[in-house]
Amino acid sequence: MDDPNNISNSNSKLAKRIGEQLRKGHPLTELDEPELKSLLEYKSQITDETKAPSAANKEAVWNEIQSGIQPAQAPRTFTRPSYRKVMWAVAASILIALLSSLFLFRQSDELEIIAQSHSEIETILLEDKSEVTLRPHSTLYQQSNNSGSRLYKLEGEGYFVVSDNPDRIFSVQAGEGVVEVLGTRFNLREWGSQTEVFLEEGSIRLSLSDRSEEVVLSPGQKSAILPNRQIAIPTEADTDEITGWRNQKLVFQNRKAEELFNELEYHFNIQITAPREVMEERLGGAISLEELDHCLNDLETVLNGEFIASGSNQYRFVSQE
Repeated sequence: MDDPNNISNSNSKLAKRIGEQLRKGHPLTELDEPELKSLLEYKSQITDETKAPSAANKEAVWNEIQSGIQPAQAPRTFTRPSYRKVMWAVAASILIALLSSLFLFRQSDELEIIAQSHSEIETILLEDKSEVTLRPHSTLYQQSNNSGSRLYKLEGEGYFVVSDNPDRIFSVQAGEGVVEVLGTRFNLREWGSQTEVFLEEGSIRLSLSDRSEEVVLSPGQKSAILPNRQIAIPTEADTDEITGWRNQKLVFQNRKAEELFNELEYHFNIQITAPREVMEERLGGAISLEELDHCLNDLETVLNGEFIASGSNQYRFVSQE
């Protein structure tokens, strides 16, 4: 089984949906997630149903799960894992995602929400006249605000136009990274287990949250904090590809269909599945993000197939013969 601290992209997305559901005050049972339903049934056997698991008992819960996965003694010959053990492993992986979501939710809940977008793009003006445009399903928190610095936390994606003030440090935390600026325009996203930043104008410093590593970007460059907590070397990037969402466009050049699907999943809060050969196809062009149906129709034409609704906010791509 994978390291429980290395949450897969699908479980990361599930954790994000769980966090959003909790933040809205809605019960988790309303989510149309088969894995979550199975997990909740399992969780009720090992925790008090009226009390959500906390970070303090996370290790104890994980140890209990492991005791059910690991055999009493090491097998001498290879045997195919039983369905029951596979299900234990799946439940354990998703449970870690759930616990992480609950832990992050409680952390975020202690911060002041400055702005939150839902299905629409939202633009707000901060106290210092800086402007932030949030992509759909994103949230901006304020962590601290004093005469010398302002620190925010971003979940999702946002485009920042920071007013020039040499006497004040403007910082934004996203995932495992922190961006520090004086006066600039940049795009920042925190999706799943990766943080990405693109600098359009000015100068910014991207660093790990513990300040153990950092890079300085020049205009037109992008960088990222990878899942292994390493900072990618800054590279040149196309402005329209990074910030096209502000104009309700998805612009792409020689990008895998899987990357486009990921963009749509976060922009519209949906899930898309497709055969691996479709995921690997490389595409170039632009499509409108104004309406999901039109967006999917355009991709159907390009990919020669059809998106079929397979559940609440879930779509499956089927290639035509």
